[in-house]
Amino acid sequence: MAMLAVHDLPRVRISRPSRGPLASALMLIDDPWLAATLLAAVCASVISWYIAFQNHTILLYRDAHSHLDIARRVVDASSTGLAQLGGVWLPLPHLVMLPFIWNDYLWRSGLAGSFTSMIAYVITAVFLYRTAFRLTSDQRASFLGALVFILNPNILYLQATPLSEMVLLASMTAAGYYFVTWAKDGNTRHLIFAAVCTFLATMARYDGWALFLICLVLIGIIGWRKKLPRRQVQGNMFLYALPGVLGIGLWMLWCLVIFHDPLYFQHSEYSAQAQQKFFIDNHLDWTYHNLWQSIHDYLVLSLETVGPL
Repeated sequence: MAMLAVHDLPRVRISRPSRGPLASALMLIDDPWLAATLLAAVCASVISWYIAFQNHTILLYRDAHSHLDIARRVVDASSTGLAQLGGVWLPLPHLVMLPFIWNDYLWRSGLAGSFTSMIAYVITAVFLYRTAFRLTSDQRASFLGALVFILNPNILYLQATPLSEMVLLASMTAAGYYFVTWAKDGNTRHLIFAAVCTFLATMARYDGWALFLICLVLIGIIGWRKKLPRRQVQGNMFLYALPGVLGIGLWMLWCLVIFHDPLYFQHSEYSAQAQQKFFIDNHLDWTYHNLWQSIHDYLVLSLETVGPL
């Protein structure tokens, strides 16, 4: 009955000219600031990648090697196949490398991962602009807001590497845009898009799992504030939860089938928990059981990441 309550919501009809492959191109023509955002993101992406490539810094971080090798083993190993994706890092960043990772030069140089991160960076910038415009209806302010992300030095380096953060940011930002749009207009289609993007986020990094839980709670709060019928709120929550639960459940099922432990990603030899245990045992984790030190370090790290602006 809750799903029927969602199904019976008024539908927004889309006029014929807005459909089809030309819709995105028409959007760029109608909104020159969106086109400027796209152009700025592409230019910044290519320039920063070229600088990183020329200075041999694409593979400075050792996790970059690991991501490349995991994707490579799927197509080139003594025993190839999807089982080579492992059970600690989530699979989406490695799966999107597969169109490039088979090439020896792209694998050894790290470009197989750079290409996917660069695409994700541009997608993130566009969705940041669209989210800001959805909230402010101000094109110039939205462009400036997107520039804060586009010109962030940390982001510019990340998007030139095979690391998984940019794939997460792209899926999370897209989910955020569609969620905000749904919250404003109540169109169920946008909630479905948000759910699909959240599914991708839950398969990219574990931060996506937190996003899923937060948005699930927000659906209930939004429904309460809008005084929606209880069944409709339940239907919205179920509609959003299904893809998110699917992503998390599939990963646990994967770990169960491959490693005989649904929580293998949490406490295996290569898990973050095992790595932190080394620091704790050697008294090198200054924030362990220290709430205020944890808050201080998290705040400082966040400010360092965001930068002076």
